[in-house]
Amino acid sequence: MKYKILLKSVSHTKKIFSCIIFFGFLIINNNALSDDEISLRDVEKYCKVNMYNARSGDVECDIRSLNKVTRRCEVYLNPGSKSGGISCRGSELRKIERRCRFYLFTKKYGVINC
Repeated sequence: MKYKILLKSVSHTKKIFSCIIFFGFLIINNNALSDDEISLRDVEKYCKVNMYNARSGDVECDIRSLNKVTRRCEVYLNPGSKSGGISCRGSELRKIERRCRFYLFTKKYGVINC
């Protein structure tokens, strides 16, 4: 009798543990980046700024998954500064506008920091 209670307790514990693992994976999956979501780290690593006049320029990215950033984002230089902001069309790129800035190394070329 004592062993039956112990076996039921172990079986019950295994079921609870399995449920915890299952729901943990669901939570991790929901928080993971989707294929369409853009990583700020990738923007910083693979994108650069090319100025086409004294106040504004384009963002150019080296990898295909960031084509949306290349097409929809541009930069504007703060007057009297070597840094500026990024302006993007589309709400999915809003985090780039809010968290990233660019810094010029030369008059025409710069990098993005997020």
